[in-house]
Amino acid sequence: MSYDNVMDLIGHTPIVTLDRFFPHGRVRVYAKLEGFNPSGSIKDRIALALLRDARDRGSISPGDTIIEPTDGNIGVSLAMLAGPMKYSFIAVTPEDTPSAQVAAMRQFGARVIHTAAGDGMPASWKHAEELVRSKGHKTLSHFTRAVASETHQRTTAREILLSLGVHLNYFIAGVGSGATFTGVASVLREHIPDVKLLAVEPAASPVLSGGEPGRHAIRGIGCGCVPQLLDRSLIDRIVTVGDGEAASAARKLAQREGLRAGPSSGAVLAATGKLVEELPARPCRRSVILIILPDAGHRYIDL
Repeated sequence: MSYDNVMDLIGHTPIVTLDRFFPHGRVRVYAKLEGFNPSGSIKDRIALALLRDARDRGSISPGDTIIEPTDGNIGVSLAMLAGPMKYSFIAVTPEDTPSAQVAAMRQFGARVIHTAAGDGMPASWKHAEELVRSKGHKTLSHFTRAVASETHQRTTAREILLSLGVHLNYFIAGVGSGATFTGVASVLREHIPDVKLLAVEPAASPVLSGGEPGRHAIRGIGCGCVPQLLDRSLIDRIVTVGDGEAASAARKLAQREGLRAGPSSGAVLAATGKLVEELPARPCRRSVILIILPDAGHRYIDL
């Protein structure tokens, strides 16, 4: 099969059963492998939707410089797409962003500006806003644009329903910007009213659970605030996962299933394990769980 460009490769990611990771007869766990997107993460979907939406609204034009605060994957996705779509891209990112992600952004032609690691993402947001005001660069505001969750309604959720139908008891995903959870969960709730929707956040920054923000090592989730794109009314349960639990689950996935995934995927796997241990045996049929593994593990070799 041939494709016209890298944009055509985004989406339609595979779903695989994790029977070796979860060898319990009482459940069947399916994982949607978003690491199969061309840059290696689910953020490719959002980056493409944001760029197309901004282009169609006339807020960006070929030759413009786009600047976005990021601590990883959305920056890589935007960097990958900027060149083919005739834009320049600047990523503003904390200095402790994994070196492999920074290298990937630069390889795609992005300029990377670092802010102090100890100041976290708020410092990157502030610096990006200053450059938009002073330099006239354009921003896509990926944490607040509704098109980010809408693209998951149109693509990710529909792909899940096409593959699994309505035979689904649980959906589990991490919460970063909130776009993935809100987009997918809203469609599943519409088509499967009884489905249980579980959101995952870091135990060290349990903001959704009513706790205080804190530093943690699970990149991709736990932004330290309640994200604007998150529809909290969809959440049936919040599961917190520790840094070590997430890293351990990611290693276990590689060893048992031959699949590499990042720490946010590890967090989802660990949360799923907690749910599985609570579920009673069902003699007639197994509970069906669908989880989102948002990225591949090749940028997290220290896990």
